Amino acid sequence: MNTFSLESALETVFFNQYNADMIEKFVNLCNLFSYYREEDAAPEFCSNFNTLQVLLTKIQLLKNVNHHPYIPTEFKCDFNNSAKNKGHYTFAPTIKMPKYQPLPDYEEQIEKIMNVLSELDLASMIDYVKKKAKEAGDFAFEEEE
Repeated sequence: MNTFSLESALETVFFNQYNADMIEKFVNLCNLFSYYREEDAAPEFCSNFNTLQVLLTKIQLLKNVNHHPYIPTEFKCDFNNSAKNKGHYTFAPTIKMPKYQPLPDYEEQIEKIMNVLSELDLASMIDYVKKKAKEAGDFAFEEEE
């Protein structure tokens, strides 16, 4: 992990207390855990890491489905080239979009993800990462003068 990415991940996980994007925080926690993980990592941390990776993948897939919900079903472009309107060209595209159909179980999927997240002991995993970052000298505080 390069220095910029490491510092950015540490800042996101530990110092952005008011960051509303929890997904970014979880992604960075996974990145830090995989970076600092050693043989001494408790099996439950590895299990939490695997579960969190699966949940983040599922969240990304759900976001992708809802990010581009509309795909044009028909696109027609008519340039008015009649002799009567010679020199006065108009561009009049016709784009037909289907009605947006949300996933039938979207809210149910989100609820399942939230339930699994609430059962994970992420605080202990964060403490482990913090300990490893301090040992590596990456989690140094600068004293203000």
